[in-house]
Amino acid sequence: MKLLVWNIRQGGGRRRDRIADTIIAHDPDIVALIEFVPTTAEPLLQPLRLAGFEHQICTKRNGFDYAVCVLAKTPITTRPSGIPTLDDSGLWLEVAVPAYGFSFGVVHAPVGPRTRMKAYLDAVVQVASSRTGDPFLFVGDFNTGVGPGDGPINNYGDVDRFTAIQGAGFTDAWRHMHGDLVEHTYTFPRTGKRYRIDHALASPALLSRIHCCRYSHDERLDRLSDHSVLLVEIED
Repeated sequence: MKLLVWNIRQGGGRRRDRIADTIIAHDPDIVALIEFVPTTAEPLLQPLRLAGFEHQICTKRNGFDYAVCVLAKTPITTRPSGIPTLDDSGLWLEVAVPAYGFSFGVVHAPVGPRTRMKAYLDAVVQVASSRTGDPFLFVGDFNTGVGPGDGPINNYGDVDRFTAIQGAGFTDAWRHMHGDLVEHTYTFPRTGKRYRIDHALASPALLSRIHCCRYSHDERLDRLSDHSVLLVEIED
């Protein structure tokens, strides 16, 4: 089972057709889209539905924030975390995949104000504490990482809470498989500094089933989005 996770940048805009073609070319079973815009998404969703992604769960936008949307070729369900900071944000979505026996939470950590980012990631830590015994995966745009391997992170994002999720029992799947390798998934537009901020954090019950966790950078380098594609392959 292949899961594709991608921040498509402000809903995709005129890039939506190319984004859909790129997703289909990766041949995933499930797609998690970040910075999704429901009101303009039809040119993106239609070709995906034709490609077999018949099941869809999306959040609603909250103010100026973007939404999150998960599309799948197999039935999926969702449940609230019970934490309003997440459930009311539109930036969090927990999805269960009964056919493959695991669940995952899609993360889009807000970058400002800092207090809001901390509150959001505090809530993710709470979820991690309650899901550590389950086959569970956090995926998405955390807007942080651990420097120096993930970039000049010391003054960017909330490293403490990102590591607290791991302290609750979750493992950075890409780092687990690739050791000290340095790759970046985002280039900050104002400074040109590069970061790895798109992550997959697996619970102990799921980690052994992940046989591939990698990035596709061509999409970012070609400016189809400002984020690389994250791909996670999980044994059935």
